[in-house]
Amino acid sequence: MIKRKLDFEGTLCALFLLIMLAIISLQIITRVVFSISNTWSEELARYLFIWVIFIGAAGAAREGGHISVEFFISLFPDKAKKYVMKIGNAIWLLFCVVMFYFSSRYTINLYLSDQISQVLNIRMAYAYAALPIGFFLIIIRIIQREFLNYGRTTQQ
Repeated sequence: MIKRKLDFEGTLCALFLLIMLAIISLQIITRVVFSISNTWSEELARYLFIWVIFIGAAGAAREGGHISVEFFISLFPDKAKKYVMKIGNAIWLLFCVVMFYFSSRYTINLYLSDQISQVLNIRMAYAYAALPIGFFLIIIRIIQREFLNYGRTTQQ
C-alpha cells in the first residue's frame, strides 16, 4: 500500500500528457475550424512536456529502465559484474546530485529575477523547476532501488 502511494510518476505523467493532448487538440480545432490561433497553448504544452520528461525519468529510474552499457559490463567476470553495476549507479547518483545542486541554484536565480514567460505571463522558474524536482526524484529512486531494494534491482 505504501509502495503504491510512492509510485506517482506514471500517474502524473499520464495526467500531464492528457492535458497536453487536450490543449493541442483545442489549438488545432480553433485554428482549422474558427481560424483563431490561441498563442498560450503551444507554450503551456511545451512546459508540460518538460515536466513529463523529468518526472518520467524518475519513474524510469525507479524501474531500472535507463540505458546502461551492457557490453562494458559483460567484459567483467560474473563475480565482478554486480560491483561494476553498483559503481556505475554510484557515479550516476553523484551526477544527479550535482545536477540537482546546479539546477536548483539556477531555478532560484530565475525566481529571484522575476523573469516571466512571453505568453502565459508566469515565472520562468516554474517551468525550470522541473529540473531540480526531477533530479531530486531520480536521486530518491536510485537510493530506493540500489540501497533499499525497492523496485526492480540492477542485473546481477
